[in-house]
Amino acid sequence: MDINKNIKELNSNITKTVRSVLPLQLQYMFGVYFLGLFFMLLYRFANFAVHCFISFSDLNIILLIRSLLIGIRFDTVVMCWMTAVFVLLMAIGTVFNINKKWYYRPLHLIICFVFAIAFFIIAADVAYFIYFKNHINIIALSWIQSPSYISSLILRHPAYLLYFAVFMFSLAWYLWLMYCLYNATLFKVIPPYKQQTSLSGRVVFSLITVCLCGLGMYGRITEKQPLNVSSAYFCNSNFFNQLGVSPLFNLEKSIEEESFSVSQPLAVISGVETKRAVEEEFFSRESRPASCPVLPVHTSVVMILMQDVNLRDVNYKDMPYLTSLQSKSLNFTNVYPDGEFDYNGVFTTLFAYPNILSANSMNSTVVPKFSGITNVLSEKNYTNLFFTTYNQKNNNAVRFLYRNDFNKIIADGDLNTEDVLKELSKINKSFFACLLINNDKTSKHLKNTDKNIKQFMLASRSAAWYSNTLFVIAGCNGKERIPLIMYMPGQIKAASNPSLACQSDIAPTVLSMLDVNYIPNEMLGMNIFSSQRTYALSSYPHRIVVQDSVWKYVWRDSGYESLYYKDSDKQGVSYIKANASKAEEMKTYAFAMLQYTQYTVSQMKMQRK
Repeated sequence: MDINKNIKELNSNITKTVRSVLPLQLQYMFGVYFLGLFFMLLYRFANFAVHCFISFSDLNIILLIRSLLIGIRFDTVVMCWMTAVFVLLMAIGTVFNINKKWYYRPLHLIICFVFAIAFFIIAADVAYFIYFKNHINIIALSWIQSPSYISSLILRHPAYLLYFAVFMFSLAWYLWLMYCLYNATLFKVIPPYKQQTSLSGRVVFSLITVCLCGLGMYGRITEKQPLNVSSAYFCNSNFFNQLGVSPLFNLEKSIEEESFSVSQPLAVISGVETKRAVEEEFFSRESRPASCPVLPVHTSVVMILMQDVNLRDVNYKDMPYLTSLQSKSLNFTNVYPDGEFDYNGVFTTLFAYPNILSANSMNSTVVPKFSGITNVLSEKNYTNLFFTTYNQKNNNAVRFLYRNDFNKIIADGDLNTEDVLKELSKINKSFFACLLINNDKTSKHLKNTDKNIKQFMLASRSAAWYSNTLFVIAGCNGKERIPLIMYMPGQIKAASNPSLACQSDIAPTVLSMLDVNYIPNEMLGMNIFSSQRTYALSSYPHRIVVQDSVWKYVWRDSGYESLYYKDSDKQGVSYIKANASKAEEMKTYAFAMLQYTQYTVSQMKMQRK
């Protein structure tokens, strides 16, 4: 009896019982999260410090705090995705009370390795951001194939070696803290330690931790869409908007988008046919039409884009003011929209490229730099502003527009005439202002849109810039022809222009009026006054529509094609069999434009164009 008693006492001395409300395995994962969050914030501070050292004017503590808070959301999403498998394995270890070193030690080492790689990318992003004013993305990965370029870049900028030294120091600090975390948690799960917790407690805490990880992966609680890059944009400072974005999040999204575009390229016609069709359509762009008005130097532009307003909506019953304005303006009566969504219209009107199958061309992580109306006017020292009454973050418009030379975006508020005029009165030079007016396709709201435009136009007459401003009023999107009115008293004569045109022709037409030497070679639009466009192209979900004065060709992604007479009494009757050559010509035209766009934009994203 004495021997058994001594053995029992000896075992109790060897086994060290650890009592904890939250299981040690889960404590470890929470420690991993908070350590990762801390070091990611440190790198964000480093980015801020280096940037403000170069540009002291951006030293703004309030904007910094908001960026850091937004950054916590992005970092949480990234870390939850990085650790999701480990959280699940730790939860399993907790529920089944696994106490083996071979189970926890490898997981700890793998987590350290994963975060070391992550921190290396984030540290590299600090240097990348300073040089390129953008976060690291798929473009940077292409450099791996060109080590000579990377070497030459480092040699030209020895400060990159300092970034590497700081990274090595921070990594050593992180690994030491992780070692301490391991000893304080997982080490005490393994004998001679014994964790004393109830089964119900282990199950409940494990489920809560797994659910929190899943919620963190989504990044949002109240909104339906998951977190996206444009969610970080909250002000008119490009630096602070981007500071909140996680470099890892940005990199992953750019890789995902590039993989998707590579796996689903448009290849309906050959590259030779694409080049031939585009060259034939735009061969005469270098000649300026004599009928194109010439506006005074430094003319400002106010562009009003009306959502869901078709040409037939502009009548005395629904839109009396706009109808009367048509008779005093240059009125284009044969303009077709790019697509049925507002983002189609904004993109095509401003940057003169078609959307592909009605996709949102502005919703990409790697935002290309175009040569659109704002880009050209920015080079002429114009101030560019964008006004809208609703949130543009979800479709990435804010981020896209800032990248393409908009100086200020006013959104998400009850925008009215007084607000717009107040903003424009602050500008003491030529400007381009784009106003996106919301609508919901009802007669009542057509009248409200008409009323708002009338109020704005009448109030503008007292502004100092009124006499030197071109007003462009256009439909933003739709399934029919859209209105396009250009109004500038004393400079543009009232007339009606029936030339076939696309929405992508608006920007080159306006720019040609502002500058007699302008040639739209970097666009896929033309001056409407040239009357040269062969067909009008519109992209809708799952279908493409090509039209001229006689025919309407429809291609569907299901493979079904139709060719209709536009003015035929037999609406809906396809004549494609009897006119196969015409249908093929229109199909070739459509896909030449779209495939050229896809290739050109991909080159812009890779900064090769």
